[in-house]
Amino acid sequence: MAPLEIPTSSALPSPIIENKAPSPSAIPQGFGYRCGRRSCKRLARQLLTFVVVLCLLTGSEAAFQAGPAVVPDTLVAGATSSSVATFTTGTAIPADGKVVIEFPAAFFTISATSVTAQNMDGTLGVAVSGKTLTITRSGGTEVAQGTAVTLTIPACVNRKFAGSSGSWAVFKTTDSTDTILDEASGGDLPAAVTFTPSTFGGNAGALTPASLVAGAVG
Repeated sequence: MAPLEIPTSSALPSPIIENKAPSPSAIPQGFGYRCGRRSCKRLARQLLTFVVVLCLLTGSEAAFQAGPAVVPDTLVAGATSSSVATFTTGTAIPADGKVVIEFPAAFFTISATSVTAQNMDGTLGVAVSGKTLTITRSGGTEVAQGTAVTLTIPACVNRKFAGSSGSWAVFKTTDSTDTILDEASGGDLPAAVTFTPSTFGGNAGALTPASLVAGAVG
């Protein structure tokens, strides 16, 4: 038997390899091969719009870290009280920032001309419009994020009869241009308080018969 002859590599035919990209028509739809300048710009705009909307939907709203709460120092109906407001900043309050508090309509009057503060320095100007109290800072330093602030507000007259005050309507901090920094809303607003009946101002009533003689009329 004749020996099997194995062809050498030089005897093998050379494969033909074409180094060229497929035509766009050969690429299945849905797979981008290349995009023109105009379509790329359109795609970039759509992507940017998507990112902006996503940030708006997922971004956190300005909110206090704790509180706020407002509690009158007396809940007797018709009494003049000092209301103590407490909150913890979620955003720093600048040296010229503001605190705005709208009391419930059930309060008779809000007549404060000054307030005292803990953990908030500088001069505090007070303006009242209806049931809305605006405290404007000046001459102090920034109140840092996460600071627990206490404000004592005098000359708040409780409603004239017993019952609920209703919830506070507005509680927010702003910068000097009224841009909101922190704001409470819904269930985060200060809770309602319940006013109790007055006890005749602490003066008990008295009833004295005209005659103390047994059986007498009058």
